[in-house]
Amino acid sequence: MVGQGPIDMPLSTTDEKATMRPSFPRLLRQFMRSVDIVDDELRAEVLKRLGDYLARDPNVNYAEIMRVVTSQDKDTLALRTEWRMLNKEVVLSDEYAAASLSDIDSGSGGTNALHAVRRNRPMWMLDPNRGLLGVDAVNRWPGQSSGSLGVYKRPDLVGSSNIGPFRTSIIHPLRYNDFIVGALDLESANHLEPVASARREVSILADALGTLLGMRRAADHPKVLRGNALRDLAIEASQIKGLALTKPRLFFAWPEAPEDRHCKQVVSTIRGVLDEYEDHVEISDWSDKRMPGSVMNQLTQDIRSSAYAICYFSEPDPKATGRYVDNANVLFEAGMLHALVGDEGGWILVREEDSRCDDPPFDLSGLRRIEVPRTQQGVLDESRLVDRLHRTIREVVIGVS
Repeated sequence: MVGQGPIDMPLSTTDEKATMRPSFPRLLRQFMRSVDIVDDELRAEVLKRLGDYLARDPNVNYAEIMRVVTSQDKDTLALRTEWRMLNKEVVLSDEYAAASLSDIDSGSGGTNALHAVRRNRPMWMLDPNRGLLGVDAVNRWPGQSSGSLGVYKRPDLVGSSNIGPFRTSIIHPLRYNDFIVGALDLESANHLEPVASARREVSILADALGTLLGMRRAADHPKVLRGNALRDLAIEASQIKGLALTKPRLFFAWPEAPEDRHCKQVVSTIRGVLDEYEDHVEISDWSDKRMPGSVMNQLTQDIRSSAYAICYFSEPDPKATGRYVDNANVLFEAGMLHALVGDEGGWILVREEDSRCDDPPFDLSGLRRIEVPRTQQGVLDESRLVDRLHRTIREVVIGVS
């Protein structure tokens, strides 16, 4: 094991609650935290579930888990392949990296995984021109410089000529307690930007796998408890498509064609702010052109696949000038959000001020809520609304308060 130095984690633990959809890394981490001992049988079962899961992910073309071990000459530490998957097939091997950790310090070279472990830094390697990875690749993981981490080197699988080429290389140290125990390497033929949710997904998976490696040599865990936990992991994980390495989706719901020009201005302002976050999220507007078929099925699919949501509830009260009511369609969609993805952290409620609305149909406490600021004459204070939207969206989507 390598002693752990300082590492800049991508997001705080509280920000993990901002992602609404379930994920295999979270399930796996929860499972690993529930066991006391990991033997070879449990390790093999967990890695099988990992292989099944990654095989369904179109963004992962190569995956490798490496363990920190004593090198063959017994003089220094090195990385040894624990498990790898190539072209959706698991390849068992027991290979050592071409260099040891001491070679990094001496300037003799070494793989990217060795650099990441020695420096205790995650890496998200991309070509600046969105091309294939090569000598010009840089580390795009925020807060991690690329200059000291070496040139990108393609993983080497002995006897194979069909590995790569890749456009994205993600390497994350694996830690257990106060030690680095290995590294996770994910390679993709697609160009994947290191958005906050993707970095969080990789970090959670690395946390779970670090625990797996760190506890591997412990004694047997009771088979009944282990079997039940693995069964639950398999059932829940089978419903999840893949790692969240692409931009997450944000669902935007608002009243259909509001007659009040002030409502239209609110919708336009929200859309304008969301356009500034197109590098972080894919916006799904309920009014987008639908494909033929059941509108309800399409709406349900949109909501299920969304990590975040913004719901603007209000429309003019036809019985009272200057007052607003909650739109029935948006309330229905908010109810679906609550039922399908829960009510913690990932969605933002936008509503006119309480003084201009009747009581809401359900308890809004505990939800992220933005009140639309207006003057006494009912004119929208656009600058204040924009500021509130930016602060809330940055907290929820990017993890910056």
